[in-house]
Amino acid sequence: MRDSKKEVPMRYKSSIKKSDIVNIKVQCTSASGATVKEELPKHSGEDSMEHYLMCMKHFDTVAKRYNWWATGPVVQANVDLAFETMSRILSDEPLETWEDECAVRATKNKANFDKNSDILTKFVCGEDAYDAQVNHLKYTKKPEDMTMSQWLKRIEAINRMLPRLKPSGKQLTIEELNKYVISENIPGKMAVSYIGQGGKRFTKKDEIKTMLEELEEAHELNKKLDASRENKRSRFQKKGDVFFELSERSHNAKN
Repeated sequence: MRDSKKEVPMRYKSSIKKSDIVNIKVQCTSASGATVKEELPKHSGEDSMEHYLMCMKHFDTVAKRYNWWATGPVVQANVDLAFETMSRILSDEPLETWEDECAVRATKNKANFDKNSDILTKFVCGEDAYDAQVNHLKYTKKPEDMTMSQWLKRIEAINRMLPRLKPSGKQLTIEELNKYVISENIPGKMAVSYIGQGGKRFTKKDEIKTMLEELEEAHELNKKLDASRENKRSRFQKKGDVFFELSERSHNAKN
């Protein structure tokens, strides 16, 4: 289990490389009774919290798609498949932890699955993972090499994973994301403009995204104009230096 309170499961720059993803195939049954083979990423077993969370996200998607945890009469075969699939996508110490917890709670049902899953996530990501992740969102400035669109998409992706980090964990609302994450971490003059134009009070994703992209576009245009002016000043300075040097030579030649 992780001890450090400073480790963050997901940073703005993803640690996952597509070339490192290995998938397994799971045979599922659709609502119509058709057999469908789904692919799920297998956790590498390496020290990557983000890779683990990605695997859990895909697992949850498939479980929901094929109604593995349907309310009312639950088909035990689906429950068994959920436990089996979790074992298949894990490896190394996470797999050992999962199997140990399954041995403690031998009955296969949704309640025991959730309990085992919570313990597994705590083992992989640490007890303070939720708080560490929220703090990363709140106190980390937008990376310079990410566009506004990329940054906002990454914020949304991280926010969707928050409930997985602890049983009582919740996603931040749009208002909370805008007030505590976006408005506080926009770089430089754009932050002043965004807040000054009322952006901090926005409650809809589209209006937040639109204003930020407009500010980014204006910022990039100003950078180009500033660079052009600096280039002109530099050329003018060089011409002045050349003129001064020629004048000096002419004056010295006369003397």
